[in-house]
Formats: sequence, C-alpha cells, structure tokens
Amino acid sequence: MPRMPLRSIIQLTLVSSLAIASGVLAQSLHPRGSAAASTVGGLSVSVGYAEDKETNTPNPASFPVPWQGAPNTVFLGNALTGSTNCGTLALCYDAGAIRLDNNGSSDIAVSNVSVDDHSSVPGGKVFSLWGAFTVPAGQSVILTQNPPNNNPTNDNFDTSSFPNNNCTPLTVAPTVTLTIGGIATTLVDSTHVLDTGGVDRGSCQPKQNESIQWRAIGATGTDTATLTLGPAMTTQPVGQQVTETAILQDGSGNGLPNAAVTFTVAIGPNFGTSSTSFTDATGQAIFTYADTLPGTDTVVASVTSVGTFQSNQATVTWGSANGTPTPTPTPVQLSGLQVSDTANAGAWSLQPNLQVGAVQYGDRGYTFATLPSGLVGAAWIRTAMASRAYTGNPLVTFTISQQATVYVGIDTRLTPPSWIDASWTTTGLTLTNNEAAGYNTYALYAKTFPAGSVSLGPNDNGSTTVNMYTVIVQ
Repeated sequence: MPRMPLRSIIQLTLVSSLAIASGVLAQSLHPRGSAAASTVGGLSVSVGYAEDKETNTPNPASFPVPWQGAPNTVFLGNALTGSTNCGTLALCYDAGAIRLDNNGSSDIAVSNVSVDDHSSVPGGKVFSLWGAFTVPAGQSVILTQNPPNNNPTNDNFDTSSFPNNNCTPLTVAPTVTLTIGGIATTLVDSTHVLDTGGVDRGSCQPKQNESIQWRAIGATGTDTATLTLGPAMTTQPVGQQVTETAILQDGSGNGLPNAAVTFTVAIGPNFGTSSTSFTDATGQAIFTYADTLPGTDTVVASVTSVGTFQSNQATVTWGSANGTPTPTPTPVQLSGLQVSDTANAGAWSLQPNLQVGAVQYGDRGYTFATLPSGLVGAAWIRTAMASRAYTGNPLVTFTISQQATVYVGIDTRLTPPSWIDASWTTTGLTLTNNEAAGYNTYALYAKTFPAGSVSLGPNDNGSTTVNMYTVIVQ
C-alpha cells in the first residue's frame, strides 16, 4: 500500500472523528423509545402533562401519578392560584412535567435541566427553571411549573402553548437537556407528550383536557395509567390469609413508583376491610388480609389523583376448612317501602334478582348496562328519576330482613350528598346504564345496617341535571 501524505491522514482522521461525533449526537437527539434512550447519567427520564383547570374534567388515570406529596419524591413546582388561572378551583396545574428516577445507591447531582419547546418555530421557547438540584438515591425528582424561588405565582411551564393556540400538529418535537457531571445530554420527546400531541389541546375545538400520564421519554404508549389486580380469582379456607397484588403502569407499560393504592373489600363477608400502601420501583403494591367467615369477597384497588380510577375486580372465595362446600347465604328480603316524595312514589318498587338489562327507573326506560359481578342477583330498589328534585330527608325508608350491606349508586357528576358521610365506604365499584355516553356512570357507596328499618336521604339539593341514585341490598 502506498504511503499516504500527512495532510491526507490528518484530513481522514478529522472526517472520521466528525462522523463518530455526528453519530453520537444523532443518537442522543433521536432516541428510539428504548430504555437506554430514556436514561441519562443513572437517571430514568419520564415526561407527562398535568392539567386540572379546564371545564373538561381530566380522566383521573391521565393526570400524572406520583405527584406532589408522594413519598420518596422531591417536587420542584407549585400550583397556580386564583380564579383567573383555576376557575372554581383554589389551586390547579396546567404544565408539562419531567420525572427523574434514581434507582441507584448514590445521589446524583444535576447542574441544569432545560427544555426546548419548539424554539425553531415562531412562538416557541426554551425553558430553564430549576437550577441545580440532587436526585437522592432510591428517590425521584419531579420538575414542573413555578418551582421554588422562580415565579411561584405565575404559570411558567405551559409546554402545550408554545406556539400558543396552535391546532396544526407540529412535527418538531420538544427536547430535554440534562447536565450531569459537566456533560449535557439531550433527549427527544419524539412522541410529543410535553406538547400534548403537537397541538394546544386546551385551545382547539372541541377543547380537551391536556393531562397525559407519565411515559418514558421517547416511548410510544397511551395517555392513561393502568391498574391491574391479581390473582383475579382465589379460593382459600376460612381462617387463612390471602394476598392481592396491584400493578400500576404508566402509559408506556413501565411501573409507576411511590403512588398510593387503596385496597377495599367492596362486597362479601369481609366488606369494609381496607388498606393503603405505596407502589415500589416496579409499580407493585400488596394487600394481605385474613378471613373468619365463609363466602365470596370482591376486592378492588384504586388510585386517587384529581379523581379516582380503579382496577379490575378480584374475587376471593372462602371455603370451609374441612373442604365441605361453602354455605349459600340466605338472601336478604326487602319490605315496607315508604317514599316521602308522594308525587313520584308510585314509580318506586322493591325488586329481587338484579340483572344487566333490568329497567333502572320506574319512570324511565334506561336499563343497566354493567354491574359489579358480586351484586348480580341482589335485591334492589327501582327508584324514580323525578325524585331527584325532592329535598326532604329522609326520602325513602324500607325494612331489611337481616343484617345487610346497602349500596347506593351516585351519579359520578354529583358530589355525594351530605348523608353519605364517613360511616359509608367508598367501594371503588361502579355500575352503568345505557343512557347517553358521559351520563351513565354511578359510583357505589356502601354501609352495613342491622336488620330492621333503613332510611336514605335525598339525591341532591333539588338538582335536575344529574340522575337519581340506585339502591342495591345484599
């Protein structure tokens, strides 16, 4: 091989070095959604969007969890205040969010984080709000609007609004640059979480809530979290314990840490047993409880953010210790129905054997579309829709033949009336009817009563914009 001139060697070396550098730069700027592309200097990077101030109520599963107040979490942000920002809410959020998870055993110092929110487009902006901070070992840091000592009364990380009022999806993706140990690394939010799909959802018609659940930066996925409870079916002898495990996953299928999960026995011999625990680094939380009576429990798990979302229902059947069949409970009998709303009392009636497809109201044709499986076959009361305007208390009185649990299904658009107090259990269960979408979901509240008379109050303060409640007894 002929000897190459020194100038050619130098030029070749420079070209090779530039090629390598360009490849590294391209890799850092164009991740493919893999785990490696969302990890910087020992930190796992996730992005989300938090909004709870628009007229469109956020899906609770879309609002990022964990959030402010979560254990093992440093929250560098503050809520908005005042009616101009929040409407009827005292505090609210409308901001992009970044979560940095340190799963290692040593603290990690971050000297700077900046977000390029379409600065190459007219109306875009670069944010750098948080200064230097440390992510403690085994903990997380969340970065969002109005961090301490940086305009804590102003909205300054509304990443969906740069450019403002944009309703044509942008192809330029936001980027997040972290500086750790003097090295700046840039990751691309290639699936457009921080800019809510590349449009200002809150300004485009029809207006939409902008909340997006955490997702590993650059990863594809959904806008909502999922909560799964298992095992779905378990059989145990009376007197033993059972363990149910909830798995909370973000929009890209990764476990969400440090989130509070509430477990409730919503139906069955252990009705009312409840416990709250926090998810670990893999998104798992555990519930263990013991039993003393035969029967079948329905267990649900739920997570509360700006509202509550729940898991699937799990059933636990407690059989006799000697292997004999579990006795079938005697069905509760209802009698003595008295309705104070005399104008509509004729449309009320006592009903056996609750089933999907049954007509829900005595003065409407709506039928039940879904029911908790543990309540199918229960006794129930067909109420009258027109009684929703009645304000007297009690509204209805009836008699139960034995100790039983009374479930009241409240339209989810309604804050539960004051008589649904702390003595009632929020079961986490829902039922639906076949009315128009958005107007057909009822949250079930429950309370155990002794045999005898039971009285229930009015639906609301005379409102005719929400549906009348439903009563189920088991």
